[in-house]
Amino acid sequence: MLIRIGTRGSSLAIAQALEAKQKLMDFFPDLSVEIIKIKTSGDKYANVNLAEIGEVLPPKTMLSAVGQGAICIQCRKNDVKAIDLLEKINDNKSFIRVRSERSFMKTVNGSCFTPLAALAEYVSENMLRLCCMLADEKGIYFAERTSFVEDAEEMGMDAGLELKSRCL
Repeated sequence: MLIRIGTRGSSLAIAQALEAKQKLMDFFPDLSVEIIKIKTSGDKYANVNLAEIGEVLPPKTMLSAVGQGAICIQCRKNDVKAIDLLEKINDNKSFIRVRSERSFMKTVNGSCFTPLAALAEYVSENMLRLCCMLADEKGIYFAERTSFVEDAEEMGMDAGLELKSRCL
C-alpha cells in the first residue's frame, strides 16, 4: 500500500512530514510512504478543497510556524502620527503571543529556513502556554511552558534554551 504525505516543502513542513512517515513505518513496516511537494493556490489543489482531504489536526499534533496568521505593520520609528494610529489598532493579546513565539525563535537563532514551530495560547486572562518544536537530523524535540503574560518573552527564551541544548 502506498501513502503520500503532501507538504509545501518548507524545512518545518518536511521535518514534520518525516516524523509522520517514520511513525507510519514503525507501525506498518510493509507500508510504502512518499513525501511529495504540492503547490497550492489558496486552499485548492487540483480542484480539491484541501480542508476536505483528511482530518483537521490539532495544534499540538502539527504546530504552526512562528507568528502564523499574525499581521505585522511596520512604520518609521520617528513617525509619531503613524505610531499613534497603529497603537489604536494593535491587538495586544496577539502581540504578546507573537512576542513569545519570536523570542523562542531568536533564542535558537532560527529563521524561515529553520525547522521550528511555536504556538502561544492564552489559558486564562493572564496566563499563556507556549508549545515549541525544533528539529535536526536526529529528530524532533518539543518543549512546553506556561507563564504569566508579563513573562511571555522570558518563557520563549527558556523554551528556546532547553531545545537548543537538546537539539543543536
